[in-house]
Amino acid sequence: MQRKVFRVEQMLTPSRSRQRTAPQPTTASKAAPHDLDVVRDTIRRSEAELASLYHDTRLPRLREELGAAIAGMADATQKILGCAEAIDEKARALSSQIKGDFGRGLTQDVLDLVTRIYEASNFQDIAGQRISKAMAALTAIEQQIGQLCDIWGGVPSPQRAAITTEAALLNGPKLAGDGGHADQSDIDRMFS
Repeated sequence: MQRKVFRVEQMLTPSRSRQRTAPQPTTASKAAPHDLDVVRDTIRRSEAELASLYHDTRLPRLREELGAAIAGMADATQKILGCAEAIDEKARALSSQIKGDFGRGLTQDVLDLVTRIYEASNFQDIAGQRISKAMAALTAIEQQIGQLCDIWGGVPSPQRAAITTEAALLNGPKLAGDGGHADQSDIDRMFS
């Protein structure tokens, strides 16, 4: 039985019979020009997609919209809780003045409903936490897009499609600092 000689052994021991041969072409070096064109086209398309993401103003706007949603929910919840506290105080005062069981039962029902309002108001905290997670994910995505643009050596601004008049009008609630929205005084002037 003949002993198998491993490649490492061949490299370490000089062999008289070893001959130098020209390297054989690999599959990569045999690539057809068509394949290289496909690669170039794919790179150009990925650069264009990256440029559209990098220069897209919707991501920062979306983060601002989510922040405004959190603030709006917090404000509304504070108003709801303020009203619930006032109702709670008045129901307790009323309950102490009512002598009959029927009246006391009604005030207790009101107090129970106020407690349910307090419990339901927890939605704001939970929704705020979930939206904050979404905002953090958007920030991470923006940073990764920025890093990809740095890797590609900067990405040119893409050509933007013109926004139709109708699409320009459908911009939703106003954010702080937004222009182009009517405020209550503008509406009052229209009707006076």
